[in-house]
Amino acid sequence: MEEDIEIIEKMNAILREKAKEIYSEKIVDYGSNPQNYGTIDRPDGYARMPDECGKDVEMFLRVEQGKIEDSKFTAGGCIFTVASCNAAAEMSKGKTLHECLRINVSSIVEHLGICLKTMYIVPCLLLLYFNVH
Repeated sequence: MEEDIEIIEKMNAILREKAKEIYSEKIVDYGSNPQNYGTIDRPDGYARMPDECGKDVEMFLRVEQGKIEDSKFTAGGCIFTVASCNAAAEMSKGKTLHECLRINVSSIVEHLGICLKTMYIVPCLLLLYFNVH
């Protein structure tokens, strides 16, 4: 069993390094180690949007004095969906609700450092955009 875990960890490290050759560091980091993944008990804001691909997204907000104090998400789906949700959660922290309306596909693309070779992930970003707005 311990040997299996070691093999899996080595394989994940190899995959992560190969992914860095194609995708931005933020996509790999946010998608494989999302710091904002989780839920908030009794959130001040909540949104959920399912789609046909199984990429259900839930967003949770905690608002204090008119600003986002904490933002969490859950998402079933690909690394790009998770990275996009983590980016939106990160970008919302410390902002007013009005300022959060500026978080859109373009700002998430810029935040993640997405270039033309990874633009096929835009459907994942659109799912998040319609969920948040």
